[in-house]
Amino acid sequence: MGILWVTAARGAIYAAAMLVNAVASLILVRRLSPWGYALFQTVVKRIGQASTFLIEAYGVWAYRYAALQDPAAGTAAYLAALPIAAGVAATGYAAARDLAAPQSIAAAAAVTGAALVYGAVTGLLLNAARPLRAALAVMARRLIYAALVALLVYAAGLGVMGALASAAAAAAAATLLGAYWLRGLFTAPLSRALRLLREWLRRSPVSLLGAAAAAAAALDVAVAYHASGEKTVAAYFAIGVFYALTVDAIIFAMRSLHAYVLSTREHRSALNALRLGLLAAAPIAGYAATHPDHTLALISPKYLWAEAAVPAAALASLTHLAGATLFNIAAGTVKEDQAAPRKLLRLYTASLAATTTYLAILVATLPHTTGATAVTTWYLATAARWTTLGLLSAHQLPPTARRQAAKTTAAGAAYTLTATLASAPMGPHTEPARSLTAEALHTAPWLLAATIAYTAAILAADPWTRNTAKKTLQQLTNKTRAKTTR
Repeated sequence: MGILWVTAARGAIYAAAMLVNAVASLILVRRLSPWGYALFQTVVKRIGQASTFLIEAYGVWAYRYAALQDPAAGTAAYLAALPIAAGVAATGYAAARDLAAPQSIAAAAAVTGAALVYGAVTGLLLNAARPLRAALAVMARRLIYAALVALLVYAAGLGVMGALASAAAAAAAATLLGAYWLRGLFTAPLSRALRLLREWLRRSPVSLLGAAAAAAAALDVAVAYHASGEKTVAAYFAIGVFYALTVDAIIFAMRSLHAYVLSTREHRSALNALRLGLLAAAPIAGYAATHPDHTLALISPKYLWAEAAVPAAALASLTHLAGATLFNIAAGTVKEDQAAPRKLLRLYTASLAATTTYLAILVATLPHTTGATAVTTWYLATAARWTTLGLLSAHQLPPTARRQAAKTTAAGAAYTLTATLASAPMGPHTEPARSLTAEALHTAPWLLAATIAYTAAILAADPWTRNTAKKTLQQLTNKTRAKTTR
């Protein structure tokens, strides 16, 4: 199966998972208090993200060895995760207590943190070795998570405790399922896994820059709490639900491009996949940017005061997609040989530079802003981070790939502008509704109309999109004929 088909299939499965997850996200953002929602997101998003500090130290090697189907890769990765899980559990407990949570909630935060570590390691291995099953594992995890949130938070009213328990149980279930699918990576003797782990750790100084970047990025919440308070943190993550419902699915689909380029040495199709992702992401981002009040009303009316930040969030989501994908493609062009550590070092230096830029902007600006301006500033800093990473990653590509990357990102900018212009006249002519159902009924027809207008404009103006659509229809037709003639 070609990389465009694999990427599209992963994106479709993950998008379906995000629709399921939307149920849980909307329950949480509407049912939890700003304090509870900020605490939950701090544990799940930022402490979980900080766990990559040590995972990154060996994770790049685990990913690459899993992509090459090494039978010791799974055992070595799980062994390395043990001390990380313990450290994240302790951090989760301490952070929850620092945010004035009772001991029971702090203990739940600790368990959730440990479960998230193994969920992240399993996801990393699946993305490398079984990209389509990685998407199915996410679907299973989101189904379990949504069901538990509906049961524990919505029906039982357990608040942040129910939210943490749901996240922990879903991560644990996905880890068990993923480990079963990856069983071929656990077949080597323990001695072989330990030797492989020592090799990864010996090479880990190279990837420690990436680890430092991941850990430093998680400090944004600490900066925001100190500078603006829990209201800003809660609003940032609430608007981030928009991320989860749109661009996250495409970003997930792109994660396998590192393994694809590494194993095939072919980057043209990978960059075409990025262009396809930008094409798909632009209409929803454009609609959200031009109708921020109705976008936020769908998420939670309690955060309508921050509607001015939604256009910045839309920009940040697209730069995240482009920057993270260019980083993955650039990493895949580094062949697994003796020169790999030196070449990857340049990429991790770029990642650290992007994160340093991000935190510097936050430290310099957040203390001087309030309300929606603070949330907007945070999202603009996020956009600056991913733009910096994308530019520095593109510079590491081979010359031919660099030229194609420039064309791809320029096309993405054109798609976004077209989507924004198509969406501008297509908003509901009513005030935002407080009812989710009423707001969805108001918004859906206009979003559909804007998407149709955008699609028509792109097909008329962009030869690449027309050719891709023709080839896709041709392949589908050929496959259908082949099946009917069997």
